[in-house]
Amino acid sequence: MRDPARIDRILKLLEQRWKEQPDQRLGQLVCNFTAPVLGDVFVIEDERLEASLARGWKQFKARAILDRVPDVPEEARDAYDLAPTLLGAGPDRGPNGEEP
Repeated sequence: MRDPARIDRILKLLEQRWKEQPDQRLGQLVCNFTAPVLGDVFVIEDERLEASLARGWKQFKARAILDRVPDVPEEARDAYDLAPTLLGAGPDRGPNGEEP
């Protein structure tokens, strides 16, 4: 069974990101945080969406650019994805580990 606590965490992050980009429609917002990096929103695990939302726009855009660069080893892409976690970022912290 999936952790029910994830719902409040993800909704809080979604609210934060939507307020940063209030002109976007909800569907646009979700697709913008998923499609370029994570793929089809229908099959993305909630933890990956939560991590993407926690990173915020700046790091999300940087990852999207990284994905367009040819010949970047998958290990480098994985390391980039883990960097915010290693810095202490997460659902309760900003992309650089700061308190919300």
